[in-house]
Amino acid sequence: MSNDRFTAVGVNIAEKATMIWNVADLLRGPFKPHEYGLVILPMTVVKRFHDCLLPTHQAVLDQYEKVRKLAVTDGFLRRASGYQFYNTSKFTFERLLADPENIESNFRDYLNGFSANVQDVLAKFDFDNIIKRMVESNTLYLVIKEFASQKGYLGPDKISAVDCGYIFEDLVRRFSESFGEEAGAHFTSRDIIYLMTDLLLSGVDLSKQENITVYEYNDTYGRIRMYQALNLKQPEGVHIPSERTVYRVMEIIGLNHRPKRKPNGITKADREARKSEDLLKRNFKANEPLQKCITDITEIKAKDGKLYVSAIFDCFDSGVLGLAMETNMKATLCEHTLDNAYLAYPAIRGSIIHSDRGTQYTSETYRKALAKYGIIQSMNSAGGRCHDNARCESMWARMKSELLYDRYDTDTMTIEELKVLIWRYFISYWNNRRICSANGGLPPMVKRKRYYDSLEQVA
Repeated sequence: MSNDRFTAVGVNIAEKATMIWNVADLLRGPFKPHEYGLVILPMTVVKRFHDCLLPTHQAVLDQYEKVRKLAVTDGFLRRASGYQFYNTSKFTFERLLADPENIESNFRDYLNGFSANVQDVLAKFDFDNIIKRMVESNTLYLVIKEFASQKGYLGPDKISAVDCGYIFEDLVRRFSESFGEEAGAHFTSRDIIYLMTDLLLSGVDLSKQENITVYEYNDTYGRIRMYQALNLKQPEGVHIPSERTVYRVMEIIGLNHRPKRKPNGITKADREARKSEDLLKRNFKANEPLQKCITDITEIKAKDGKLYVSAIFDCFDSGVLGLAMETNMKATLCEHTLDNAYLAYPAIRGSIIHSDRGTQYTSETYRKALAKYGIIQSMNSAGGRCHDNARCESMWARMKSELLYDRYDTDTMTIEELKVLIWRYFISYWNNRRICSANGGLPPMVKRKRYYDSLEQVA
């Protein structure tokens, strides 16, 4: 994908998110500004599911008639839909609009037709009460009509799985800003986040790979993280043994750590370019979010080329703040990573972001992006010692060990398939579910939320 194409995709994502958010104009009066997201976010989710399922809708209905009396129907209906979810209702958005008098009952029938995993998502949105309010204010039909229009179309033939994820992320940001919250202090329930990510990204066919819906990487956990995971998920009345006992049992049953491959540094130092001072000096600890960040690029080989992944990690909780992926490793890749980080966390302004001395990070393009966002640059010390950005190298090693090695043959996967896999890993799993020993066993976003909750209690 060319740089122009990458930029165009980013613009399209922003434009689509803006068009969807403009549905809020219909909500003025019955809903307060900070409540717009309560309507728009779940409606976006429902419409994505709807547009994904529309081509196979009739096939699902036909199959449902054949198997409805069986004790177990999920497998048949998922195969008919082509996704990990389905809908057995006769209604579509077009059919809903054909009967305005019965819009509430018909819409509820449509929602009740979704598979259980989608029902879980909608339940966490408390969408039932939102529907009642839309009915009372006579806005339900109007909102459905807007989402049924061309500007509300979210089918996978026009909006890729990754792009849809970014659109949803942008809408979450807009919703949070409507609350007037401090940037970076807003969170959607992590249950919604990972359920949404797992289901929304099901639009890419990875069926030839192992099943990635079971999205836990516990077999890579060492004794510390395994012990922490057991304590976090402790069933009532079950005694969790000591860490030493866990270690001994893991040895017996063969759950030892696999040797990790060391990632090779791929950025080349530019000794002639201007350099920034090493402000971290290998001190990667931070007392609060968005204080110190680290960034780097890694390379993954695919069957149709190479994918370069750029990320910004927060030293406070190891959370991924910004993520960008391209088929080249030019300075614009790092610039887009900054753009995405600032989009999600405007409070990153004033933060320190540390990198190696690769030409991407010494380029004028990258330095201008840092200046635009008011970010302080830090770089490895003279000589380009790898230990100066060791924590970021460690992040890549963990990702490849947990996600790729002995699981996926990336040589047989396309770049687009890899993008989905990696986006899903970081945004859904890494940020919200992965046991992180440095956080006392807490996933990054859980630690972050607890930090902000503690500030509210003090206030």
